[in-house]
Amino acid sequence: MALERKTSDSLIRAVAEEANISNKPIRVLAVDDEQFNLEILVKHLKKAGFETIEAKNGEEAWEYLQKNPAGVDIILMDKMMPGINGVELTKKIKKDQKLKHIAVIMQTASVGTQAIVEGIEAGAYYYLTKPYAAEVLISIVAAAARDYRQQSAVADKAFEKKQILALIKKSEFEYKTIQDARSLAIYLASFCRDPARFAIGLAGLLVNAVEHGNLGIGYQKKLELLGERKLEEEIERRMKMPEFRDKKVTVKMLKEPEVVTINIIDEGNGFDPSPYLDFDPSRLTDPNGRGIAMARIMEGTSLQYVGKGNELICTIKTI
Repeated sequence: MALERKTSDSLIRAVAEEANISNKPIRVLAVDDEQFNLEILVKHLKKAGFETIEAKNGEEAWEYLQKNPAGVDIILMDKMMPGINGVELTKKIKKDQKLKHIAVIMQTASVGTQAIVEGIEAGAYYYLTKPYAAEVLISIVAAAARDYRQQSAVADKAFEKKQILALIKKSEFEYKTIQDARSLAIYLASFCRDPARFAIGLAGLLVNAVEHGNLGIGYQKKLELLGERKLEEEIERRMKMPEFRDKKVTVKMLKEPEVVTINIIDEGNGFDPSPYLDFDPSRLTDPNGRGIAMARIMEGTSLQYVGKGNELICTIKTI
């Protein structure tokens, strides 16, 4: 038992360090109407280095958020609560300009596709199914933390470029690295109605073009590498291999009065996107594999894969 606990604690610390939580603690509001569950959540979150605030129900959480709109980065809450439930609270948060930046993680015992989509459409990007292991909890929260930082980067930069962006009608880009993919996602999201939210979906699509497309790291392989904490090491290794090092991703952006069209073309062997177009409950708690489905159901967005699956046409309404 002592060995299992030591291993679990090591994994938790490793995941937390990957999200750079130790440098700038992420503030998590944990909400659960069952005291025992709340205590367990807080225990694991604090062990991983998160700053944690507690709330016993949706009403208490909403009251705290109204008084401290800048005091929470992530909210982790139970879907089924008396009074204001998780979905209702998520909708209230996402409609509030001062709170919409908060990343939402929903705890649930229900893993049906419709239940997942209901939460996603309300604004919950991640789900945590009960019961869960501590490592899974921290992995999901760490992934949400990375998305929160992505949104923050968009918010910081969007207003600086607003006047210049209005002059741009079309652009073409080429990139090779994951970092360039994420930077480009921030830029392209600036043309969307809600840049901070769209940046997450766009980043997933652009990163996929490198990882899954050019480097040939499939879904299952990525899941294994994430579990072993070796994804970045494997990406770096493949980037140096002769068969991968010269491959690039081409992105073409066309801005029209009511829509932005983004073409993403990688130089990989292609793939069958159909299993990833919708949310699969069996993959709900995996830290990867939701980017395509997330982008697809965002309001005003359509995705079309063409050819052998290595070209994606993403159309986003701007009004």
